[in-house]
Amino acid sequence: CDIQAQISYMDDLLATQTLMEDERNEIRAKIALICYLFCEQDVTGQATGGHAGLSNMVLARQLWLPAAVALVPDHPMYKKWEDYLTKLMLFRFADNMAPCGTWYEPGTYQEWGYHRLAAGLMGLESMKAPGIDPIFKYHEACMDYYMNTLTPHDSRWNARMIPGYGNSATHYAGPLADFAASLAYHNPKLASNLKWAWIANGCGNDFMLGMSKPWIK
Repeated sequence: CDIQAQISYMDDLLATQTLMEDERNEIRAKIALICYLFCEQDVTGQATGGHAGLSNMVLARQLWLPAAVALVPDHPMYKKWEDYLTKLMLFRFADNMAPCGTWYEPGTYQEWGYHRLAAGLMGLESMKAPGIDPIFKYHEACMDYYMNTLTPHDSRWNARMIPGYGNSATHYAGPLADFAASLAYHNPKLASNLKWAWIANGCGNDFMLGMSKPWIK
């Protein structure tokens, strides 16, 4: 999960005009290594029969990967990785979500894996991966349900919250900024609602494992 946090920084670095060519090559080589490892099922455990962990742990481990693959479009394995991750994303949505949009581990615990998944969705979109429309239909249904779990405004704290239920605690929903960004092109209206919810909850930009994003204002 910490590696996923670094991809955002790597993306920023690669966009830096003053970056030296050898530095750029080194960063891209590290990104390619990450893609090799986390798309290899012997490494992730899917090919070994080992227990991959709880549902959201699996999402957190792999579904941010399209954001990394999108940074190496000239790699010989690019198309293979794109195809694998598109199919994996669709499978995970179908496996984890009820038809009404309810997630397998709902509430704030859902955010543990889902906000990393949102980064992966933006990666698939930037790759223009074929077959992503059904994936975004799932995502839209899930985010619509998620928005409808927001509590009424609490004047004591000047915020709405995602209530704690199941194995979740209450939360101010910092990942709503990521969720809004992930739907900016596919469903601008829902994206604007998610952005509103993020603003209404104080514009938080932090999450677990030091996933703070100081560039979000």
